Amino acid sequence: MEGILMSIAVVAAAGGSVQTVQHAGGRFAVPTATLVLAVITAAVSVAGNLDRDLLETLGRNREALLDGQWWRFVTPLVVQDGGWAGTVFNLLTLLVTGTVAESLHGTRVLVTVYLLAGIGSEVAAYTVLQHQGFAGNSVADLGLVALCLVTAAATPRAPARVLGVIGLLAGTALLVTADLHGVGFALGALCGAVLVPRRRRGGPPLEPG
Repeated sequence: MEGILMSIAVVAAAGGSVQTVQHAGGRFAVPTATLVLAVITAAVSVAGNLDRDLLETLGRNREALLDGQWWRFVTPLVVQDGGWAGTVFNLLTLLVTGTVAESLHGTRVLVTVYLLAGIGSEVAAYTVLQHQGFAGNSVADLGLVALCLVTAAATPRAPARVLGVIGLLAGTALLVTADLHGVGFALGALCGAVLVPRRRRGGPPLEPG
């Protein structure tokens, strides 16, 4: 069920974002921060997939964290516990939703939401939602997915709004069922609820088409 709900949210975010960009009359900006995040994540993830010791060194480990390995709040976001298939899915999700989020809201927002969703999810994974995997940037991706969905749901164009609502319902189901990805999704949605009204008043940073 987790995979189905995540896929629905991601596909809805991608489709709704295309409608949102078309309504804004702009084109996608060069997603500099998204590409940097993707390259770093890809490089470390590939290395982790090839070297189990590296994966275990960077992955989520509560005992090691409490023993002083503080970096484990962040490093689980650059390695994957889902093997090659999970790596490809997570990177594609980052590239698609990151490009849209960065185009619509700017580089600073993109990085802030990604890290907030990712690190916030890690805090939850070490405390109230333990034993749900040990690595992966999908929790941070879901923050960007939610941001894109909130943006789409607020767009006057009907197809974008429908897709936005569908995706938000799927993400909400993740949170209600105590899935770790729901934490990242909720944090991204909260950011969207704050940012989207401001973007609508000031106009999106999309380049004119």
